[in-house]
Amino acid sequence: MKKLGEITRSFAGGTPNRAKDKYYRNGTIPWVKSGEVDNRNIIRTEEKITNIALVETSARPINPNSILVALYGATAGKIGILRCKASSNQAVLAIENISSRQELNYLYYQLSISNKKILSFSQGSGQPNLSKQIIDSLQIPLPPLAEQKRIAEILGTVDEKLDSIEDQIAQTQQLKKGVMQKLLTKGIGHTEFKDSPLGPIPISWEVRKLNDFVNEIKGGASLRPTDFVETNGFPVIPKKSITRGGVLKIDKKKPILCTNSFTLNNQNYIVDNSYIITTLRDLVPSGPSIGYMVQYFEDTRYILAQGVYGIKLNKELNKGFIIQYSNSQYYRSIMNSIMVGSTQVHIRNGDFLGIKIPFPPLAEQQQIADILSTIDEKIDILKEKRDRYSELKRGLMQQLLTGKIRTKA
Repeated sequence: MKKLGEITRSFAGGTPNRAKDKYYRNGTIPWVKSGEVDNRNIIRTEEKITNIALVETSARPINPNSILVALYGATAGKIGILRCKASSNQAVLAIENISSRQELNYLYYQLSISNKKILSFSQGSGQPNLSKQIIDSLQIPLPPLAEQKRIAEILGTVDEKLDSIEDQIAQTQQLKKGVMQKLLTKGIGHTEFKDSPLGPIPISWEVRKLNDFVNEIKGGASLRPTDFVETNGFPVIPKKSITRGGVLKIDKKKPILCTNSFTLNNQNYIVDNSYIITTLRDLVPSGPSIGYMVQYFEDTRYILAQGVYGIKLNKELNKGFIIQYSNSQYYRSIMNSIMVGSTQVHIRNGDFLGIKIPFPPLAEQQQIADILSTIDEKIDILKEKRDRYSELKRGLMQQLLTGKIRTKA
């Protein structure tokens, strides 16, 4: 066991005076901020500084293959490896390997698995606030160098696979964005278009209000803390279950439940899978998710939490189509424009039901929904694959970095 400060050299950076143009204009040296320390390989930065800044200010050069730790801010405790020569601000600690007895990537994984422990040492009662002294005092187990390299190689292989999957997810999401934009404005196989309040649309399409297709809308119940139970209760749909993607996200292992007596007295807040679900009220940090529509398919009834709404559509509007439309950029811009409130934002029922939507023939609605759902399925498969590899990595780190499983070079 060695203290990190005994086997490495660490230092924080600095922020050149913003008022002095010579420190930033035409800068060529990447300058890392704490918010950018959230990636195994840090190769680019939002801002760059000049050589003059390195000479005249507290900013210092950092060698490639140094470990970076965010000391405070939203990413406090996050770890990354710098893959280029750079500098950083004072909220980033650079750690340089000074001995041939340690493998840099091994140290990175040891710091990664120690993230929670590091944060537990943070100062202050608010946002985590780390320091060089805290990081330097961290105890690191050091197996022989050959074993360090083998451990880093194994974990690095898993990380490379995770990086590949993340790239595939990003590419598929970008593909969906382009396909969605085309399908929701030009449809399938149309050659003639007309002007509309939403811009050019196929001649056979209409623009109508959402309210034209709503048979029923019901809001959520006002649940008090005493209305919740941990077991043997009735399942609740909370606001956090409505997210982008079109499918209700319910934690089956730790469902939110309310008492059966509350449910018995509040039957009008219960929905089944014939409804689509949305939220029209939330706290400001979650406000941008307002208005996303989702559905579920299992044969389960739920009670709606406050701010959550169940909508039953008539047969003119395909569920899958409107759910996909709720993910479009145009729809999101409408949601942002009709939100009201400050600490807690909400959308009035009348404003929500009054939004205008493109209305293709029912058969084409189904086709559009099917195409976009197929892409969603591909994304979901990739995310499940990513989760499996993440779980594998966590298990390997726990075994390899503690010596529970030894490796041979």
